[in-house]
Amino acid sequence: MPQETSYSNSIFTSPCKNLRGLKALVCNETTEEIINDDELAQRKAEEAATRRYQAAEWLRQMDQAAWEALPKEPSEEEFCLALRNGLILCNVLNKVNRGAVPKVVDNPVLTLQSTEGAAQSAIQYFENMRNFLLAVGNMKLLTFEVSDLEKV
Repeated sequence: MPQETSYSNSIFTSPCKNLRGLKALVCNETTEEIINDDELAQRKAEEAATRRYQAAEWLRQMDQAAWEALPKEPSEEEFCLALRNGLILCNVLNKVNRGAVPKVVDNPVLTLQSTEGAAQSAIQYFENMRNFLLAVGNMKLLTFEVSDLEKV
């Protein structure tokens, strides 16, 4: 007969019922730590920044365009802006898997000369991102939506 598991002394319960957010109790012999909403948000922001800095450093090592476009410790906005046209992503993917993205537009600059010219530039601007996402999909890797880079 299966035994019932008792969670009365585990992390699933908290002695602090008046706190909002994550109510976790971490015991290290004599120390207790209770994490509230603000502390949790701060920790998540710090972890996200650390991951972003590590990704930027790796991209900078892999591609000259990334070296020029990405600061060493980019903000979320700077990071998204540098990746938005797909040039860095295509170049890095081609270094990791030669020929994965067969067509890369080297200078996808978005200019607004005329209505027809603007439409053509916009197509060129997003062509790298589209080609990158197709290549990643063909490789059966996890992907993302282009709009994720626009949400910042």
